[in-house]
Amino acid sequence: MKVLRSPRATPEQLRIIGDTRVGIEIIRGAAGSGKTTTALLRLRNLSDMFRSQHSRTGSTAPVKALVLTYNRTLRGYVEALAREQASRSGGVDLTVSTYAQWAVHLTNNPQIHSRRSTAILGFARQRGIKLQNEFLLSEIEYILGRFSPKDYNSYLDVERTGRGIAPRVDRSTRERLLAVINDYRGSIKKIGRIDWEDLPQRVRALPAENYEIIVVDEAQDFSANQLRSVVKHLAPTSALTLVLDTAQRLYGQHHRARI
Repeated sequence: MKVLRSPRATPEQLRIIGDTRVGIEIIRGAAGSGKTTTALLRLRNLSDMFRSQHSRTGSTAPVKALVLTYNRTLRGYVEALAREQASRSGGVDLTVSTYAQWAVHLTNNPQIHSRRSTAILGFARQRGIKLQNEFLLSEIEYILGRFSPKDYNSYLDVERTGRGIAPRVDRSTRERLLAVINDYRGSIKKIGRIDWEDLPQRVRALPAENYEIIVVDEAQDFSANQLRSVVKHLAPTSALTLVLDTAQRLYGQHHRARI
């Protein structure tokens, strides 16, 4: 893959890049709009800001930064540009990874079950659930990705938006879906496996890595639990940049431009 080096920022990008306030920044744009490049150019200014902060406090530790992508498709471009920006002035300890690789590494490579769909559909048939396979699997993925196991019952009363009016998932159906999840989780526990959506829970249980800078690319593809697990590892004073596709929602809900 050919990597574009030192892209020239537009006036609109310069405004975002120059904003080095700590907290959460959300960059939204259509595919090909340069939103990822903007976030990585901002990485350089944030690195400079935190490096100066270290100097003022007498710290010799490098600035700790993390750039996450959802999958490996753009990782080559993201990693090359991120490292170019972070290394210009030195003093940055940068990790670039997919979420899955990062989480698996932090949690010491647990054994992850690879056939969730087959198992879920089997348990759903046993419980007489008549939903179409695609819809059923999507709803299960939503539950696993949004709620922690101890909070699954919150799903019984949560408002579901963006799903249309049919099929109707009433409380009785929701209870049976939760029973399917319990069946599934019990079955993989017996063989010493965990589900991919168990990873965020394990990541959140770990001591904080204290990243001063985190950039999450294609954040709309991350589950709520995955994003919560990332936030857990921010330093007390830190900057989180979420890069989002304007055509998609963040785990099914609208959100503010800056939170």
